[in-house]
Amino acid sequence: MTFAEHAAKSVSDARVLVQIDIGNENREWVNCGAGLWYCHFDNTYPEVGATGDSLLNGFTAQGFGEVASMIVDSVAQTSVASLGALTDDTEAFYWDSAARKIYVCLINYDEPFIHTIVLGIAYGFSFDEFVPVGSSQFFEGRLLGSPQVSQSRDPLFWGKLRYTVGGISVINTDGEYDTFARDNDIYGNEVRILYGYKQLDIDDYVKIHSGTLQSVTVSEEELQIGFADKRMQLTKPIQYSCTALNALDAIVAILVTSYGVIYNETYFDTTAWAAAKALVPNITMDMKDVGSTIDVIEEICASIFGLFLINPDNRYSFKIVDTSTSALTTIVSTDILNRHEIKYDPSEVISSVKVGYDKNWDSDYVSPYTFVTDTTQEAATYLKYKTYNQKTIFTLLTTAAKAASFGTTILNYAKDVHGIGELVVPMSYYSYGVADIVNAEIARETTPMLGSTMTTVTKLEIISKAYNLRENNITFGYRIV
Repeated sequence: MTFAEHAAKSVSDARVLVQIDIGNENREWVNCGAGLWYCHFDNTYPEVGATGDSLLNGFTAQGFGEVASMIVDSVAQTSVASLGALTDDTEAFYWDSAARKIYVCLINYDEPFIHTIVLGIAYGFSFDEFVPVGSSQFFEGRLLGSPQVSQSRDPLFWGKLRYTVGGISVINTDGEYDTFARDNDIYGNEVRILYGYKQLDIDDYVKIHSGTLQSVTVSEEELQIGFADKRMQLTKPIQYSCTALNALDAIVAILVTSYGVIYNETYFDTTAWAAAKALVPNITMDMKDVGSTIDVIEEICASIFGLFLINPDNRYSFKIVDTSTSALTTIVSTDILNRHEIKYDPSEVISSVKVGYDKNWDSDYVSPYTFVTDTTQEAATYLKYKTYNQKTIFTLLTTAAKAASFGTTILNYAKDVHGIGELVVPMSYYSYGVADIVNAEIARETTPMLGSTMTTVTKLEIISKAYNLRENNITFGYRIV
């Protein structure tokens, strides 16, 4: 039975798995092929000699559990499913769980000794003690409450997705984790939350979040671990310049230069990235001051009505906010688990927009932009809502035509009141997220709330997503399109 089939059942033995990686630098490597190196955690290397051989001086057995991640010189590597998938351009590793061996093949067939290689040894937690089907990892039954994972964006601030935040609590009444934060290299390491079912192979579990560990609080009763998505780590100071470059190409260039990533499937959701790239304009930048990487990226996003995202599989992705696109699915009324409450707030309406473009990067003036102003909706908006509200937006766009087009997009999105509410739905809707467009049957028990028949659907933009993993459901915040 597949994940989807389990998720569609009214009663299933759902399982939540949390993995926390602890960083351990490893310098014990033995060559086993052209550019191929491995470490055997039981310290057995027959091609070199017996334990104690002078060639193995300093090598020791390593009582580690599962290796779930690897970092080489601060660059995260990708886990591959077979030894044959390792090449010198994959920036990947292969963990043979049964044999307790980890293999690497570094860029340019480098020897591992000239790099800093940190293995992410996974600690596992669940609500019940559990070894998933197809896994050798034991998950301690120490989870408390419900792991918190949420993501949202403010509809009035384009380009900025609030950081995905979350946390877990682990039983510590026996003192097992009293010195966890002191004794281990934990900060900035990866935290993963997987969701599946008891009968499901671990390879078929859904990864609903990958983040980085941010904080630890230890008490006599519990260990609390806070985490957020890896955009919070994009703080390296940069000074970036480009001329009439596609906005998404500029973001790639920044990430490649600052963090050594490669534009491939390892680091990017290239399908989503390419689709968004085809829709965005060129930008120009010539920074005179230094700014953090994430701030520069978000400045680019604010010019193109898009969101820079981190996927649950920890890859960079991008979405253009476009409410005119077709709905990806329909959430039927029988899947909506909460009662409806819809808020309408005219204070969020924009009556006109002033867009800054063609920035003069050398100017000492307070406002080095040229502006185009769109007041075409002002009279109609005032007639409806009895208010004037002009929004000024500073962009990296290069021409008046592009700025005018951007202003039209903003006005079309915000010139009217749009109802905002929440839907609580089953885990079967896990694949939908912020900025996705969906339909929903919003109805009372016997009559619709927003349509004339029970089959009438309402088009929605998802503006937030929060998991309740104890109750096996998701809360979507929505904005009526």
